[in-house]
This record gives sequence, structure tokens and C-alpha cells, in this order.
Amino acid sequence: MSYKFSTGSVRKGDIYFEDDRTGPDTYIDFGQDTITLRPSGSQILHAQGDKVGIGTIVPDGTLHIHSDSIQGGTVIISQADNSGDASQLDLSKSRGTGQLPFVIGSSDFIGQVRFLAYDGDSHDNFADMYVQATAQASTTSHPCKIVFRTTRQGSSSPTTAITIDDQQNLI
Repeated sequence: MSYKFSTGSVRKGDIYFEDDRTGPDTYIDFGQDTITLRPSGSQILHAQGDKVGIGTIVPDGTLHIHSDSIQGGTVIISQADNSGDASQLDLSKSRGTGQLPFVIGSSDFIGQVRFLAYDGDSHDNFADMYVQATAQASTTSHPCKIVFRTTRQGSSSPTTAITIDDQQNLI
């Protein structure tokens, strides 16, 4: 395998960058059906199939960010401009496909944030919050509720703690 315009050497199909600093070199590792970026010899980005891992070579989802140090698994969304707008995180839902989306159904879950923790056996859901449609959506009506779930002492499954319904009542 050759790489046109490569400044590094080619070994076993990988791309290496060698410089005059001491320490491990930076390289891109092309494994069987994987690509791994290793700056200074430390693996930081691993792509395999339809999954990408940052800090892990075994991603559990489409994007999996992992760290074994404090604040290493932090995700930061930042924005700097001269407007009053804010950074945002969008959880988007439709039926159909990305190319041909369809309107959501009357009880579809729109988005969920889960809080998982290791309980000695596995990483389980301790609490979550989700948004669910409460009736058929249209261009003029977006009825939904927000549900907050926590796990009670002595239990291992979250149950509904608070719901804000589509009339903005707290129940």
C-alpha cells in the first residue's frame, strides 16, 4: 500500500510520522476493518464499522467517549460569537429515514438522557429523563410530556418521579 504525498514512512499498511522529539511516534493504524489514530503512541480515536470510539477500542454505541481519568470523559459544546444565542444539544426524532423523514407517532419517544452507573455487575440505568409525544404531531401542534425517573432506595429500576404533561401541569 502506498500513500501519495506522505511525509512519513509506510510500515505494514500504517502511516507513521517520525520527528526529532523523544518518545513514541504518531501514526494511523489500519487494522482489519478498523482505523486507529495514535498520537504519541496513545490510542485516542478508533473507528470500526459504524462505531467510533474516543479513548476506547471497543465502542458500545455509534459514538463512545471514554476516559480513565477525572474530567477525561467530559463532552464540551462551546460557542463564541457576538449574539445572544447559546450553545445547544439537539436530540432529533422522526420516522422513516434520514433522506425521507416521516412525522412522529402519537406516543413516540422523542429523546432520552440516561444516567448509568456500575453496580458491581454491569452499567445500569439509575435515572433518566425523556420526552414523549402525547398525541399526533402536526406542523401546528407538538404535544408532548417530559418524564423524570429516579430509582428508589432498595430498588434497581427507575420509576417516574415527576412528569410535566402537555398542559404544563406537574404530576
